[in-house]
Amino acid sequence: MTVFRLLMLLSIAIFGGELAIMLAMDRFPVGNPILTAVVDATALILIVFPVLYYFAFKAMLVAKAGLEEGIRVRTIGIEDANQALEHSVRRLSFHQQEMVLLGEMGNFFQACRDIDEAMVVAEVQLARLFPDISGALFLINSSRNILEKTVAWGPPLAIDDHHAPEDCWALRRSKPHVVEASERALTCQHSRSIEVSWQICLPLTAQGDALGVLCLLSNREPSDEVDPESRLGEERMKFYVAAAENLALAVSNLRLRETLHYQALRDPLTGLFNRRYLLDTLERELDRTTTRDQAVSVVMFDIDHFKRFNDTFGHVAGDTLLARLGAFLREWAGAEDVAVRYGGEEFTIVLPDTPAEQAFERIETLRRGIESLAIEHNGQPLGRVTISAGIATFPHQGVDRGDLIQMADEALYEAKRSGRNRTAMATDPASAKLALSA
Repeated sequence: MTVFRLLMLLSIAIFGGELAIMLAMDRFPVGNPILTAVVDATALILIVFPVLYYFAFKAMLVAKAGLEEGIRVRTIGIEDANQALEHSVRRLSFHQQEMVLLGEMGNFFQACRDIDEAMVVAEVQLARLFPDISGALFLINSSRNILEKTVAWGPPLAIDDHHAPEDCWALRRSKPHVVEASERALTCQHSRSIEVSWQICLPLTAQGDALGVLCLLSNREPSDEVDPESRLGEERMKFYVAAAENLALAVSNLRLRETLHYQALRDPLTGLFNRRYLLDTLERELDRTTTRDQAVSVVMFDIDHFKRFNDTFGHVAGDTLLARLGAFLREWAGAEDVAVRYGGEEFTIVLPDTPAEQAFERIETLRRGIESLAIEHNGQPLGRVTISAGIATFPHQGVDRGDLIQMADEALYEAKRSGRNRTAMATDPASAKLALSA
């Protein structure tokens, strides 16, 4: 606008000068060189000025259009940048929430006491981690020949409850296996009958040991409002793998804890509880029974002539006999009973809420059951196995665990002195007289 004003002022000045010259012509004669020069200059200016004015004005318009276009482009760029920033903030918030949930799941797993409790946690936490897809968690059983579905969430799908580990591509390849709808030929056997848009099998491994599979399935297209990447893209896959690793670590730690706990409380040969567990349990049962005014019976028994088995068939055969007897005892014991290998060939059974007469009947059933066992070692029969047993009952034969174990042990030796293969009942702590089975 300033340039335009200057040109207008210049035009006015030239026009004024021309008028002055024309007025002066009355004073100067025609042909005067000064007057001729002024007129020629004025004519030249009047001819050139419109041309210059035209191009200057056009250049100004072009510059103005370029400036406006630059402003428009920059405005669009700023708007796009703002949208991209807002989207990045949403993505970051979304991923932060996921990581918080993943960390919360890990903290819950650390507080779990066993695998069963961990699976309850997994069912809740996995549904929160993957709210818009279905899934299932499979764990390999102790025999390592079956994958068992322990957790499922999301809309119900026809996922098999059991299948062989070799039916899963992820376990066979030891890496995540991704299948979209167009690639159904590569679907794992355990989910081949399911119609979904995509599915992922993630192996659960720890210390090189395969523990199970995390299976994710969805009927939605592979897109995400929060994350512009595909749900099967690299960023999402990293999160899926992180969830699987978290699960694998939890399962591995809990199984290790259960193994150590089992070893601390169980006899490795027979699978029965050990003496340490007996003492703790008996103390607890006596406290509980005292408040409820109920009886607790303690049984001590051992294998008759066990040394003869070892001398005749060898110590390995003796171990076979102990292991077989432990297995039989675990099957015989009730849910509340505590069966213990006390030491060597001697065993203890705690029978809560069981008075003396009922305990006697149960142990007689046990004795006859053991006598009917046909035990072999390397295809060689070990012959008939018999036991001698003694029973003491709280509170009649003792008021603490030491008294009960001692009285039951004395009853056991009375049964052995009376001919073996029988059950004796302690009747009085101060008396050596004991009731024997026929």
